[in-house]
Amino acid sequence: MLGTLAAVGTSSYEFWYRPYVRVMSFIPMILPEIIVGVSLLVFFTGLGLRLGLLSVWIAHTTFNVPFVYLLVSARLEEFDPSVVEAAEGGGEAHQRVVEAQPPQVRRRGVRQGLRLEFINFIHRPEIYAEFVDAFGFPATVNYAARPLKKGDMWYKAEDLAKYEIKRDLGPALDEYNKIWQEIRVGK
Repeated sequence: MLGTLAAVGTSSYEFWYRPYVRVMSFIPMILPEIIVGVSLLVFFTGLGLRLGLLSVWIAHTTFNVPFVYLLVSARLEEFDPSVVEAAEGGGEAHQRVVEAQPPQVRRRGVRQGLRLEFINFIHRPEIYAEFVDAFGFPATVNYAARPLKKGDMWYKAEDLAKYEIKRDLGPALDEYNKIWQEIRVGK
């Protein structure tokens, strides 16, 4: 909602700092997520804000608003202003202008907004708890979901410290499979 309002505001009105607003909106997208996350954590603790649902909401908003802003403002640049004029007039003119827009143009912005809404939906504590229960995962990321979990975990979050991430073998995969087949068959 905030990203859409910002995009409509910056594309509809001329003001002297509009280019700065556009550039500043890209900073959370340019910086790696970990830097933005740590910066927000330092900011929240510096303010004395208790970490919880509010801080998660603010962080997700900080991450998502620039993406919505970028997508909606891109769509508004190719948007026909006569649609707004027809909507203000209403009636038959409104219907003709809206129907003249290709369906893919009308649906594109809606789909992208729905994708972000889905991400926010998945991270709601009650939904996240159901998700990790279904797969036996611990609630490592969403702390608010931990007390809502009902199922058993197949492993604990602390167990992850003992594991290592394996790298993709890439072109060596065939050689690896050949050696593994020799071990299994005993040749």
